[in-house]
Amino acid sequence: MPRQTLLEWAKNNRRVTAAVIEIQHEKVSELTAAYRRAAGLNLAHASDPLVISALSGLDAMKASGIALDKAQLLDGLPTSITANVDRQELSVTLYSCLAELEEMERLAAIDVAPESDRPQDIALLQR
Repeated sequence: MPRQTLLEWAKNNRRVTAAVIEIQHEKVSELTAAYRRAAGLNLAHASDPLVISALSGLDAMKASGIALDKAQLLDGLPTSITANVDRQELSVTLYSCLAELEEMERLAAIDVAPESDRPQDIALLQR
């Protein structure tokens, strides 16, 4: 990208007006609709029994996927499934599991024989 263009953008010399933004939104909507139409046509083509038996069906499915991805991007939607993990919730869960494991280890270390009078067993039970 030309350096001058970047400088103009940084200075906001292009004075993007509300009308320009509206036109941009209209064009994006038109492009999204075109991608969706292309995806539908490619999917219909790929579903044709004659095409399915030929290798071009695979190409039609790829084209359909690409068109859907582009439409998703233009709509501001994700093109993949991602897991969102709340770090605080994860931290609480991990600490809870760790405490549970420590308690299990503590209880496993206790001699469960009722006649136990070892000082270490008595100390573990009193915790």
